[in-house]
Amino acid sequence: MAGSRSSTSSSRSFLLDLAVALLVLLFVEWQLQRSLAPLEASNAALAESAAPAGAPAGFVALGSQDPAAFLARLRAAARPPDVVFIGDSQGMVVKDGGVPYPQLVARTLASRGDASVVSLHLGGADTFEQGTLALGLLAAGVVPRAVLWSHSVFSLRMNEIRAELVPLYGSLPAAVTGRPAVILVGGPPASAGAHAPFPRRQVQGLEQRLEDAASASATVRFSRRTLPDKVALLWGTPLGRLVPAGLRPRAGEQRDPSASVLASSAAFAGRVTGVLRARGVRVVHFLSPIDPGAEPRPFSARAEAAAYPALERAVRASGGELEKWLDLVPHAGFGRYADGSDDAFHVRAAGHDTLAQRIVGVLDAPPRHP
Repeated sequence: MAGSRSSTSSSRSFLLDLAVALLVLLFVEWQLQRSLAPLEASNAALAESAAPAGAPAGFVALGSQDPAAFLARLRAAARPPDVVFIGDSQGMVVKDGGVPYPQLVARTLASRGDASVVSLHLGGADTFEQGTLALGLLAAGVVPRAVLWSHSVFSLRMNEIRAELVPLYGSLPAAVTGRPAVILVGGPPASAGAHAPFPRRQVQGLEQRLEDAASASATVRFSRRTLPDKVALLWGTPLGRLVPAGLRPRAGEQRDPSASVLASSAAFAGRVTGVLRARGVRVVHFLSPIDPGAEPRPFSARAEAAAYPALERAVRASGGELEKWLDLVPHAGFGRYADGSDDAFHVRAAGHDTLAQRIVGVLDAPPRHP
């Protein structure tokens, strides 16, 4: 019997809605892909520059490597590192080309004899991610002589753990991390291991293949980004770029992060410092240079007034050292973002040279514990 007119109409309406939804999804995918491509290309270049040719023999950097695999290789190395650097892209980017300060320090130490230096700098890493890497180092059985940990309001402003660090963070005992209030950014499904029953391994294999296929989608890659990244990416889409430049936020726009997050980040840095000190590691924190003449200033005066004293209290209470190098590099020593905004964080080669000299001087001096 022929279907009723109403059922035929409903079927057509459903197919039309489905077609419209598919077109919308394809449009979103196109917009996000156009925005993600330049960022991912930049990140790939940054990762490649983490271990450039000509680096001293004892220098290794995390870059874009899997954190767990990288830490396992450090554990298998013949000797523990003498110095470990922790921070974000400030220790990776040289605005006018050249060598970043961790590698410059490694070069100086190598000129004096055999030296092992590790850079755990990770682009955009916040304090919780940086601290997770430091704790992961100890959990892997790697105990360095000294840790140099750079900070700014930029690294203290957020309480997120990116997808690739979530497994490492989850493996750390609560007694070590204190389980602070953090946001775990979604990642691929966790594996139950090679000893799972055969049916489960089959399901895991299918899940991984689906995950790999989904990861090819710009929409899925976008969903795994942190909130600030998402905002910046949306403004960078072809549709977002239609908005007049005067109405779009600039890359150097002033930020006013939550006071509670700033305090929590500082407390976590102090907690990690205490764990490192208990293992005999010398821990030197330093406030990275920020462009004093940047316009607009990247963070509010309120945020800076809250963040840095909280960090100093937490670090010193845990037995760490703190160097204040906020004004170490003059305005001319910084670069600019692609949109013309002052880049208040990333310095030119001369600034990296200055930082390296200061760091070597601190390492040569006896510890200054409270």
